[in-house]
Amino acid sequence: MRIIVMYCVAVPLWASVCASSDIPRVLTFRRRPSWPRSVEIAGWHAEAVAVALQEFRKHQGGKTDKGEPVYGDLRHYSVQLSRSPKAELPLRYAHEECVRVDFVPEYSERDRREATLGGRTHYGIEVSYDILKRNLKIIKTSFSR
Repeated sequence: MRIIVMYCVAVPLWASVCASSDIPRVLTFRRRPSWPRSVEIAGWHAEAVAVALQEFRKHQGGKTDKGEPVYGDLRHYSVQLSRSPKAELPLRYAHEECVRVDFVPEYSERDRREATLGGRTHYGIEVSYDILKRNLKIIKTSFSR
């Protein structure tokens, strides 16, 4: 009896979920995209990303003594935008509005095999820029270890 009741409740509920969502009609269990359809950010945040990107590109092409890229190809990086932690800013900027733009490199197969930890991968190094809202100036550059 319980099976019949659950079937009568579960099947219509499952059908309504499938009909109302944007899941493909063919029932597959693929993961949905990890990013939303659109992202809304303040205009000055977009300008801050542009300032950070310009600085990042200035240093591309450099290599370490071992021949590894310092700032790698941006296609192998993700860009993260967050508020700058007040405790990590220079004291004179601690009470001003700042944003942090992080360039985080992906892990390559080589990094996975070698169990690479820290802010450097085969594709490059992780770098963060803290940018002041008032004049869109980079006030701090940080590298991860």
